[in-house]
Amino acid sequence: MAWLLEVMAHVEGQPISAVCFDRYKISEMSEGLDAAGIRAPVQLRGFGYKDGSDDIQRFRRAVLDGMVKVRPSLLLRSAMADTVLLQDPAQNLKLAKARSLGRIDAVASAVIAIGEGARQMARPARVIRPPVWA
Repeated sequence: MAWLLEVMAHVEGQPISAVCFDRYKISEMSEGLDAAGIRAPVQLRGFGYKDGSDDIQRFRRAVLDGMVKVRPSLLLRSAMADTVLLQDPAQNLKLAKARSLGRIDAVASAVIAIGEGARQMARPARVIRPPVWA
């Protein structure tokens, strides 16, 4: 919980539209969110061909459209260097390590966060119409 509170301090004062994380260790993340008092929609994502391909395509599109801006980061640069994309016969993509000791957690986090942001931006705005009485 202490780690989660430290991470959430970086976005303090900004509205939280969703919390995205991998299905791995879901019970620990759920307990941490409850203990920290974070009430936001939870989006569970996977890194296999099913979920991962959608997130990767949205990430690539956002980067190529110039919508992703980051400060220079040795962590992210190193993680990008250790990341490769695997493709199945149906042309779906998933992240994988380029070497056995590589750490790609930073890239995986960026991919699911930007993928969820792209999904939220693509959703149409809800229009609440007043009732019409005949």
